[in-house]
Amino acid sequence: MVKRLTIDDINVDDILTVTDVDYGFSPEIATTYHEFDGISGAIYQREKFKARKISIKYKMIGNLEQKKGLLQVILFKKGMRKIVFGDNEKVYYKGVVTGSPEFIKKTFSYAVGSFDFLCTDPFAYSIQEKQALLVNKTLVFENSGTTDVYPVFTIRAISSLKLFALSHPSGYAFQLGSENGDVFLNANDSMVIDMSRNAIFINGKRVFKPFNLSSEPICIKPGRTDLGISINNGASLPNVTATYREAYL
Repeated sequence: MVKRLTIDDINVDDILTVTDVDYGFSPEIATTYHEFDGISGAIYQREKFKARKISIKYKMIGNLEQKKGLLQVILFKKGMRKIVFGDNEKVYYKGVVTGSPEFIKKTFSYAVGSFDFLCTDPFAYSIQEKQALLVNKTLVFENSGTTDVYPVFTIRAISSLKLFALSHPSGYAFQLGSENGDVFLNANDSMVIDMSRNAIFINGKRVFKPFNLSSEPICIKPGRTDLGISINNGASLPNVTATYREAYL
C-alpha cells in the first residue's frame, strides 16, 4: 500500500487512503521502420517511449461530501500536475487526470474510487537536482538514472566570447559562435542553455543568433559522461555550471 500521495505539493492523506497504484510495466514503445517494395522485412530506424498511464485506487472514510469536494478541487485543476507517491518520495511524475474518475459510495461514511494520471512525459524525475563537477575544462556528469537527460548550462563570462562549445565523447558538439566570428557574450554577461528545450537565454532574453547550424543538443546517458569546454583563443574560461535531474522508467 502506498502510504502517501502528494499532488502539486498538497498531501491528500487527510482526504483519502491510496489502496493500489499501477504504474504499468512500461510506457508504450513506438518503433519507426521503413519498408521497401518487393523486399522482405524492413529497416529499423528508431524507437521512443510514448505516454504512461498511472492508475490509482483509493478508499475514503468520514465526511464524504466534504472530502469528495476537496478531492475534486485538487484533481480537476487544469494543466500538468506534479505527483509524488509514498513508495518512492525521491522522484516525481508529471501528468494530467484522464478518463472517467470514479467515486462509489458504499455507506454514508465509506466510499471507494479510482482515477488515472496520463503522463505524456513517461519518466519519473529526481526531486533532488544534481550538478556536474567542473574539472579544468571538463564537465563530469554521473547519471545514476535509467534514461537520457538533457542538462541546463549556466555560463557567466569573465571576458568577451566569440566561441563556446561543448564536446561530447561520442564525437558531436554543441557550438555557439566561431573563432573568427563576432562577440556574442560580453564580460559579466550571463547565458543559460536549456538542452531540454533547445533554447538559449542571454541576460534573461531568449536569443537565436549564436547557434552553429551543425550543433546538436547535448544528451547525458546513464553512467559517466565527460564534456569538454572550448572557447576562442585569448578568452578567459567562463564560470560554467550544469544541472540536471536524473530520470527513471
